Amino acid sequence: MPADYHVKHNIKIEGSRSTQGYTELHDLNNFLIRDTNVNRPHSIEAHPIEQLGKKCPFVDKNKSLPFHKLLNPWVIKTPPGYSCLFLPPMNNSDDRFSIIPGIVDTDNFDHEINFPIIINGDKYPVLETIIELGTPIAQVIPFKRDNWKMVIEAEPLIKKEKRRFNQVLKIFNVYKNRWGSKKSWK
Repeated sequence: MPADYHVKHNIKIEGSRSTQGYTELHDLNNFLIRDTNVNRPHSIEAHPIEQLGKKCPFVDKNKSLPFHKLLNPWVIKTPPGYSCLFLPPMNNSDDRFSIIPGIVDTDNFDHEINFPIIINGDKYPVLETIIELGTPIAQVIPFKRDNWKMVIEAEPLIKKEKRRFNQVLKIFNVYKNRWGSKKSWK
């Protein structure tokens, strides 16, 4: 996260709204974010559900509320022929929110890449929290684009059974093959 974000999700926001020291205040369909980053005029935008489609599982997880995009202040540039896969961080214990995964041709796209976020409404139907500056929001995996054709075919049953039999033999003979020693009795 490029700043501290005070998030209120699926909480009815009423009355006057004071910025209380924050530089931004967004109230978009029961989603309030206060951004403490004084150097950026905008930090979040609405992301309509129609862009994903009502059957998308993220819509239910987000409690059918509009999605919001974190406006990333960084540009990611790769060499020609490379794209980036953007995912929620692997092995991340922060389950309050995640980004929607996607691929961007970062060799041609010379702009900031914004991250549509999902609040984990399955676990947090109502959420008021602070997502702190430096919280991991995305994992970026660059890869070379290449044209190729994938072939999926069934393995012949005889070959499959022989492979399984060999695996079982390896399991049963592991002690003998790794640690056992030949003994002789006289």
